[in-house]
Amino acid sequence: MKLNAQRSIVLGSALACLAMTGLGFSQLQASGPSQTLALQDRADEPEPIRLGHGYERRGDFIYFNDERIDQAGRADLHRFEQRLGRRVQPANDIDVASFEVLSEQYTKDEFAVYYKWISPGWYCIVEIVGADPATFEALDLDLARDARHVFRADEIFPAADPATAEVVTPNFVWRDRNTVYYNHIPMENADPKTFRHLDQAFYRDEDDVYWGFTRLTGADPDTFRTFGDVPY
Repeated sequence: MKLNAQRSIVLGSALACLAMTGLGFSQLQASGPSQTLALQDRADEPEPIRLGHGYERRGDFIYFNDERIDQAGRADLHRFEQRLGRRVQPANDIDVASFEVLSEQYTKDEFAVYYKWISPGWYCIVEIVGADPATFEALDLDLARDARHVFRADEIFPAADPATAEVVTPNFVWRDRNTVYYNHIPMENADPKTFRHLDQAFYRDEDDVYWGFTRLTGADPDTFRTFGDVPY
């Protein structure tokens, strides 16, 4: 009854305004009392709190690009899992009060850590099983760690050392105390202690020079020079 009364007041006010401006009831039907009510409903929404990277807290829910993250992508989730070749755990029971944005892809609350799988026109927030929210930190776009593990996207990256994991070149190269990884593939014989970036996709360690993943046979790291953006 209270809602109906509010709608009558809104509709009556709209009619009065239209009468003063010379518009008829048919025009009100065309533009619609529903539009007026929609504007009123939006006005009643809590002021969004921007959390960064497109996330917002609105009342009891978290949104990304105007869509609730606990609902986004569910209709196409099975199809995505088929392409991925494994099951994922959609984010449920998100603790809105403690929700925190760590990076473009990684978020967490007091109880869980989340990763955002995204493709054009679609995304889904999934829980990272086995991640510790208290010690979790994002290192790169799809690289993260906690006190016990290194993570690639939403999966544990086995054998990597979380204490020494660090980014060498964003989105491409990282290392720990034992291994250098190029696109998450171990670079055989590369020395993580002396490995460093030069220019473009050139790298070196104590003994060798690399172009991306490829070791440049015969190149002398002590005299090797690059020329900025020139590919020589």
